[in-house]
Amino acid sequence: MALRRRGGSNGLDAWPGYVDALSTLLMVIIFVLLVFVLAEAFLSSALTGSDNTINQLRNQISELSSALSLEKSNDVSLQQELAALNSQLASVKAANATLTQQLGSATAAQSAQAAQIQNLSGQLSDAQAQAQSAGARIGALQAQLATQAQNAAQASPSLQQQLTAPKAKLETETQLSVAATN
Repeated sequence: MALRRRGGSNGLDAWPGYVDALSTLLMVIIFVLLVFVLAEAFLSSALTGSDNTINQLRNQISELSSALSLEKSNDVSLQQELAALNSQLASVKAANATLTQQLGSATAAQSAQAAQIQNLSGQLSDAQAQAQSAGARIGALQAQLATQAQNAAQASPSLQQQLTAPKAKLETETQLSVAATN
């Protein structure tokens, strides 16, 4: 025991420094461990948020993919409708060309008929002029006939007397010859 007493005053005592170094090292390790735990917690929350964001983005991508496929099908149907409309347009243009040609033919026929109508109108006016001329000639001939009929009516009694005398003579001769033959 005597050593102990003596050691307290003169001797080199390393144990308290060793304990201080170990406790400092333990606190540094605990601090570093705390930093790593906090970093891991922050990273896990960040990764969880990133996973949620990635899931949301995947959902958006799937929605956009379905919308894209729907738009593609709409595009195909619109292209088919456009092709049908182009076909209808071509048939309408063909019908328009046919109708334009028929209109040209009808216009030419109408012009020919108008010329024929003018020709027939000229012939009709010529025929009407001839009819008026013939009517005037008929009127003149009727007047001449009336004059001749009047002259014949005036000459008729004297002619009848001239005709009755030979007629009577002829009858007498006929009766005489009939009587002579009997």
